[in-house]
Amino acid sequence: MNNNVNLGKIIDIEENFVTIKIDFAVLNFGNLMNVHVVFEDKNKKIVGEIIKVGVERIVVSVVGEIVNNSFIPGITSKPSFLATTRIITKEELAYILGSPQIDNSSILLGNSAIYNGYRINVGVNDFFSNHFAILGNTGSGNTHAHNVPYIAVFTWRRTA
Repeated sequence: MNNNVNLGKIIDIEENFVTIKIDFAVLNFGNLMNVHVVFEDKNKKIVGEIIKVGVERIVVSVVGEIVNNSFIPGITSKPSFLATTRIITKEELAYILGSPQIDNSSILLGNSAIYNGYRINVGVNDFFSNHFAILGNTGSGNTHAHNVPYIAVFTWRRTA
């Protein structure tokens, strides 16, 4: 994640979508689909997800805000036209996806398909104390996806 590059200038804000006219350097980033963007606007850090990439423009869906080192999902505010736009940092990504570092109270759920090498870990108590659903067509790996957390827990219990 190269987060030091300004993605470009905000040219349109409509409902929960922000259109950015991208700088030429952004074209060298590779695939930007579904990558998180941070709009820094005065004292606010508004988070969005790239949902459309064109040659000259990116469309971002606003998904939440980072407040006091914590991610707050939902549309609490929108960026202004003066906001700077950049790719999310690894530190900020941890507020959304959790820390990639496993500890004694978490299990590895898998690896991010968007962020290469980013491990998705969940707290054992947090995960199993809530409802979760695995949806998909027959033969798409639902049973395997269901079994992964349980296998991880049994492995975790032996090594903890």
